[in-house]
Formats: sequence, C-alpha cells, structure tokens
Amino acid sequence: ELSIQPGNVFHIIEDAPVRYRRSFWVSRLNEDGTDAGVGAIPNTERAQEWLNEQGNTLDIALYEEVEAYTGTRPVLICGVLASQITNLLVESYPKLFHYCHPEFVEGTARITEARLHREQSEGRIIHYERHGDTGFAVIPREAFTSDNSKGKHVLVGGSIASLHRLKTFAPPISILVKAGAEESIK
Repeated sequence: ELSIQPGNVFHIIEDAPVRYRRSFWVSRLNEDGTDAGVGAIPNTERAQEWLNEQGNTLDIALYEEVEAYTGTRPVLICGVLASQITNLLVESYPKLFHYCHPEFVEGTARITEARLHREQSEGRIIHYERHGDTGFAVIPREAFTSDNSKGKHVLVGGSIASLHRLKTFAPPISILVKAGAEESIK
C-alpha cells in the first residue's frame, strides 16, 4: 500500500487487485503531474472502519472527487511512432484532432537562435528546433488559437520541455511511446 500524506494527489486507475480488497489502485502524481508510483490506498469504507477502530472520527471527506476536463487540450506524442500516431489520429478523427505544423524559417541576422529562445521564454513561441544548417522549425503561439484548431485537440511535435509552455492553454496530454512498442500498437 502507498502511504498517504496531506496534499497528495492520486489518479484512481481502477479497483485494486483482489489481494488489496476494499482498496483503490492509484497512481500518485507529483506536483508537475508526473507519475510518482502506483499502488493501493484504502477505499472510503475501509478508511472509515480503520478510523472507528482507532476511536477517531473524521468530519471531512476522505477523498475529493474532481470533474474530468471536458475542453480541448494540446497533445504531445513522443517516441518512436510519434509521427505515425499523429498522422493516424488526424486522418481517422479530423473533427477531433488538428496537427500544429511548424513554420520553417531561415536563420538570418534578424532571426537567430538567441532571439527564438527569448521569444519562447516570453511565451510567443511554444517550441523551436534547428532545421537543416541554417533554418528553424517554429511552432508559434497563434497555432493554438487559429481557426483550424478551434474545438479540436491540437497535436504538437516537440519535446517534453514543451509541456510546460503548453500548460498556458490547457492541461496538456502527453503520451510516450516506448521503443519496441510497435508490436503492441495495432
């Protein structure tokens, strides 16, 4: 079983396996939303019984139910099959997903990596990376507010570092496709 501390945030995956009867199978989340471990925690009934046995009562809810986010969100897919999965989602579900195509710009005296880095830190650019010897692939902030993307989840290329910048739009969805997972994705 996982230890529980005040302020912990858990994502309930499902009812726990049989050996953890009357428990929830959960993933503990870090402050940045990453997974900090999976395990069992007592369900409400079991926790209340434990408190009664100890002679304690609890006037507040043991668990706070939260509502699922219903809006559209940025989606970052990383890993070996990222481009194939992105293409498949856009082709199969064009009303749900929009791919955010990077703009390609040539590096000049006016457009430098230092300038792009500054614009990225100011929130005007979500992601940029070198493209070829002198160019850059840039995803500007406007790509998320364009008419194409309204009402759709926006699929983004880039890196895990892009997630922090994507949080300004909505809680991002991040999917990591592990190497060797080709056989398991069909």
